[in-house]
Amino acid sequence: MPFVPGGSGPDSYSIPTGAIDARQVSLDPSAGAQGVQALVGLGDKMQQAQQQTSDTVIQLQQMKDQADVANKVDQYQKAANANYAPGGLFTLQGKNAIDAYPQAMKNLEDTRQSLLAGAGSPYERAALEESLNEQQRMEYRTMDMFYGDQVRKYHDESLTALSDTAANTGALNWNNPQAVQTAVDTATHAATLQAQVQGLSSVASQDYILQTRSKTAAQILDAAMVHDPNTAMGLYNQFMKAGDLDAATSAEVGARLRRATMPGAINSISNTVLSNFNAQNTTGGMDSASMTPPTSAQAGSNPINNPGNLRAVGATSGFMQYPTMQDGLDALQNDLVTKNKPTADGGDGLSSLAQIITKYAPPGDNNDTASYITQVAAAAGIKDPNAPIDLVDDKELRAKVMSAIIQREGDMPGNVPTPDDLMENLPQLQQQARQLAEQQYPDQPDAGDLAADKVYSQVLLTKNAYDTQQKGSLDTVINTIDANKITDPSQLLQLGGTPATAWLDLSPQYQQGALALMKKNVPGADDSWTPQRAQTYYTLLGQAVTNPTAFAKVNLMDPTIIGNLTHNMLSDLMDRQASIGKSGSAAHGLMPDQINSAIAWVKPMIAGAAINVKNPDDPNYQQFVGAYAQDIQSYVDKNGKIPDAVDQQKIAQRLLVQGYSGTGGLFFGAKGERLYQAEGPSGIDPAFSAKIPSAALAQINAAYQKATGKPPDLKTATAIYLQQMAPDANGQEAQQ
Repeated sequence: MPFVPGGSGPDSYSIPTGAIDARQVSLDPSAGAQGVQALVGLGDKMQQAQQQTSDTVIQLQQMKDQADVANKVDQYQKAANANYAPGGLFTLQGKNAIDAYPQAMKNLEDTRQSLLAGAGSPYERAALEESLNEQQRMEYRTMDMFYGDQVRKYHDESLTALSDTAANTGALNWNNPQAVQTAVDTATHAATLQAQVQGLSSVASQDYILQTRSKTAAQILDAAMVHDPNTAMGLYNQFMKAGDLDAATSAEVGARLRRATMPGAINSISNTVLSNFNAQNTTGGMDSASMTPPTSAQAGSNPINNPGNLRAVGATSGFMQYPTMQDGLDALQNDLVTKNKPTADGGDGLSSLAQIITKYAPPGDNNDTASYITQVAAAAGIKDPNAPIDLVDDKELRAKVMSAIIQREGDMPGNVPTPDDLMENLPQLQQQARQLAEQQYPDQPDAGDLAADKVYSQVLLTKNAYDTQQKGSLDTVINTIDANKITDPSQLLQLGGTPATAWLDLSPQYQQGALALMKKNVPGADDSWTPQRAQTYYTLLGQAVTNPTAFAKVNLMDPTIIGNLTHNMLSDLMDRQASIGKSGSAAHGLMPDQINSAIAWVKPMIAGAAINVKNPDDPNYQQFVGAYAQDIQSYVDKNGKIPDAVDQQKIAQRLLVQGYSGTGGLFFGAKGERLYQAEGPSGIDPAFSAKIPSAALAQINAAYQKATGKPPDLKTATAIYLQQMAPDANGQEAQQ
């Protein structure tokens, strides 16, 4: 407390009343100095006390500021710890973490600014700013590291995830361009963030982003190629338009893509070539616009199962299509019956063939109705086309008229190119495909060959399927002809069902053969055994032994063949063809090696008869082998064993000299007498044994004795010479 003048109390003092004159006061000099010194000392103490008081105040203020700073730093730390709480930055992954990063950074900065704004003194603000800045630097460093890790992870996953689509095509909707573009954009975004994290320059950043975008697009295209090359090609064009592929990647991926799409294009080229051939070579009553290229099972038949080319009621174009050929035949039959049926019975009341055909094929529908009537009448055996006929109850006549109409309409196969036609024109078709492929793929050196190979494989596949279908239909027709003694195709149509359908499915060549077979059922027809028929039969039978593969491909229904075979001969050869497909052998009870072994023993004899034994396809050789195999089989059937070498030579000698079945040596004649005029006791002409060259006999003796320890007898030596060393048909001695 300050001292109060005139007051009372311990801290007050009083001044004496009255004036004091200094001159009247006597002072001790030393006492004055001491007083001054005392006063100075008192002042110093007072200043010290005041300084101490001020320091105390400052210290107290500093302590308060420090406490406030610590409290605010603690508030900041709590705000930073929110990144670790559920839903906080550090609990997120991938794109979620990347998206949350900017806001988390902003939250900390907002907290820092708010705390600084609440500082009460400069000292507090300075201390707080220093503490918060340091704290924020540490937090930002941690967040940046976490962010960088998430960016790299997001970047890598955005690229590698696309590779997985090759194994899981459902991972990306290839047919949705927007979804695909989003995938590219995602990877681009990741690359942009990665460039920022790496601190790349502007130019380097743009290069990196484009490389990543190209890499991503390439990965998508590679995966899409596995899914569907054509879809991949569409995406490639989309990426090119959007600038998603750099030049190098575009060239590299484009080459792979063109290679991947080439098989599909090759298929398309092959189909185009074959379809064009079918369209250009289609003839007959059915217009090409209504036709579809024949399938392997339909080639040669009517592909819409409409053999009469019926239109819908009231239609002036197009043709009806039926589920099966039988349905088409039934429709044609019903149409003719309806036209011929009296009006009182619900029909059209057309009594004559001329009336029926005029309505069936009117001139206004691009028909030559007059010639149509003439052709059907002649084929059906109708002398007067204007006379009344009965197609309602006369099934035989109706079948003949149906057959004639089908023939006129062009459905007797020939209106559609058959696989045989394709095989005949295969070189030209392959060349067309080769040229188209080379034009479309000039950068693929094997495109032309692949296209040519594809045409070949398609034609061959079609041909094999067609042959199988034809064989089945032919078997049905032949069995029906035999079982029902069919003499005319109309009888097959009259039967309906499978026989009629099988007949319509046959190729023209098979139909001609079937017609020849039908003629054998006509009363009085000659189906007897003749030398010419025997020659045809044994030649084919020999081919079945020497070249089963070629024999299996022989069209036995070729009129030039079937006309020179008896019914039994044809049945036997067809059975042998069927056995080749099952066992590879056409030799019935004998195995191929047994027949070949029997032939080997007599080859020198055959060669001696001037038959070329070195050419298994020589007709004379095949003819002999066929007759020889037949006689060997007869021997086995009679004796229950295969003839030994001597008996085999006897059989061969008889054929060579006498011919088969008493024909007097039909094709060998006197040639067989060259070496075998008489048989000795050993079964070998002794006169011929004497003709063995001495050098050959010495060689045989030496070899046989070395092998057995004893010399061969005359029979054995002769057999060895005949089998291995006798001159062939060209005078060349065989080598042992």
